[in-house]
Amino acid sequence: MNQKIFSKTRTKPVFKISFWNTGGLTNGKFTELKTIVLNNDLDLLDIVESGAAADNEEYFNLTSCQKFGLKHSRQIASGIIIFVKLSPKAKLISPFQMTTDDKLQFVEMHI
Repeated sequence: MNQKIFSKTRTKPVFKISFWNTGGLTNGKFTELKTIVLNNDLDLLDIVESGAAADNEEYFNLTSCQKFGLKHSRQIASGIIIFVKLSPKAKLISPFQMTTDDKLQFVEMHI
């Protein structure tokens, strides 16, 4: 994973964010995902097109993260899961549930 190195004089906080279009989240992909989160000390991980995995809140948890989900709809390529480190605190503001006529699925968060 390529990382941009910031100057040591940087005074503002830096968030490490990753985005992954999984095309359906499976156990194998989740194992890879946990490794990526731990090895890169990510603050936020956004998984899109998670499919039915977004519907099962008891599956696919990371103990060091808050988990937010937007369930998948009738469309095959939908479902969003967001993992945010326990600090900072995050809040899901406005989830938009996708319908069969929509071409877009999104969430708004305050972190």
